[in-house]
Amino acid sequence: MLSGGERQRVNLAAATVRPPRLLLLDEPVSALDPANRERALELIASLSGAGVAVLAVFHDADAMHTLATRVVELRDGLITAEGTPAQVLGAAA
Repeated sequence: MLSGGERQRVNLAAATVRPPRLLLLDEPVSALDPANRERALELIASLSGAGVAVLAVFHDADAMHTLATRVVELRDGLITAEGTPAQVLGAAA
């Protein structure tokens, strides 16, 4: 049986075998320890840099500041804000 963090790492690794054109992620770093969190963020950034479109759900503002080019904030299913990470989230922590 794999832990939540191990499952997250396996799922991200699977995306690198044959990178898709679009990668959908739901809280990809939520169950990871700090070292693996950083590796996962680096991997996601490298995929994005290689031309993979990444659409991700994050509750982690630091991750959004690191990776996002555009942030859409939703509340009760409605868009409440959208723009760059700085516009939507303010200055990086």
